[in-house]
Amino acid sequence: MSITGSPMDGGERGRQDDGRATPAGQPPTDWDAQFTAIVSGITGSMRWEATAGDLDEHANADPPVPTADRGIPRAPDSIWSAAILDTADDRRARRELRRAERAAELAAFQQAQAEVEAARAADTEHFVPPPPPPLPRLRRRTVGALLLMILGLLLLVFPALLPAPFELIAVLGLVLLLGGAAILVAGMRRHHDGSDGAEV
Repeated sequence: MSITGSPMDGGERGRQDDGRATPAGQPPTDWDAQFTAIVSGITGSMRWEATAGDLDEHANADPPVPTADRGIPRAPDSIWSAAILDTADDRRARRELRRAERAAELAAFQQAQAEVEAARAADTEHFVPPPPPPLPRLRRRTVGALLLMILGLLLLVFPALLPAPFELIAVLGLVLLLGGAAILVAGMRRHHDGSDGAEV
């Protein structure tokens, strides 16, 4: 494709597309030839086809690291290492603090338990139980009353022990039971109060 100038001002001068004037009668500039010369100079130094080695080299290459010029700041490795170390130190300090608190709580609990046990042991050592009360002395009348009550119960429970009518055996057993109880009540001691001489 070529671009030619158009005659202007009575056909004496023509203008090219870039605005530069050419004398009348001069052949127009061949723009296609100039463009071809420029492209041929660039094409010699460019590679339009990629080989397998180029693809492998590109795949194995390290990815680009964002820099501050692209708007993505990247902290130095020393800062990241210091932050990681600080975090690990904080976790270790918190674990040690929790262990110390648990040890202190356990020691306080054990001390309280020891104090309670010591107080109980001290109370037991100083406590002297009173002597048991003496057994009452059984008198003959008391023993006889108990025997009458036992015999009356046996006659009421086992009336066949005596060859007699059931009504008679029941009455006899009841009389023996009540008589023994009456003897026990009548044989109770009378306590004397020496302060006013009253009898209870």
